[in-house]
Amino acid sequence: DGDIALLSQLPFVRFNHLTGVGRVIEQSLKNRGANLREAMELDSLEAIQRMVAKGLGAAIVPENSLEDRTNLLVRPFGKPSATRTVSLVEKHRGQRPDLTGLLATTLNDVLHS
Repeated sequence: DGDIALLSQLPFVRFNHLTGVGRVIEQSLKNRGANLREAMELDSLEAIQRMVAKGLGAAIVPENSLEDRTNLLVRPFGKPSATRTVSLVEKHRGQRPDLTGLLATTLNDVLHS
């Protein structure tokens, strides 16, 4: 695959594999049998972006986390692209189900617009 080949050419700057995003990335790499040269693991998406922009490696990050694309080559990862499930949770028998319902409707509208 083209994206794995590109990642294999450079040291891999990994997002913390214990976070939600990190686990999605890790699972996607495992599913595709990727064997990358890990250079570092960081907790900050901003720090990862800076490391990559300075030429210290390549990374997989959520596209919406990219604040500044200067000096970055951005390519999709995976076909289809990796995703994660987001859930809205509240206390059982919450005191304001009307507000929770409104929030759920608003989030759904934003995500599907």
